[in-house]
Amino acid sequence: MTIYEILDELKISYEEISHKAVFTVEEANAMQEQINGVGCKNLFLTNKKGKYYIY
Repeated sequence: MTIYEILDELKISYEEISHKAVFTVEEANAMQEQINGVGCKNLFLTNKKGKYYIY
């Protein structure tokens, strides 16, 4: 099941916004004009077994 299917099933509204990858706080702050809400930082992690996580 995709995250979109779960949100739809739970009747949770959402808006999808695509953007280029940003690598600095300054780049992220520049995007705040286009995106409503609070900015946050995602971390892309991996463990020793090669499993990947986004936090």
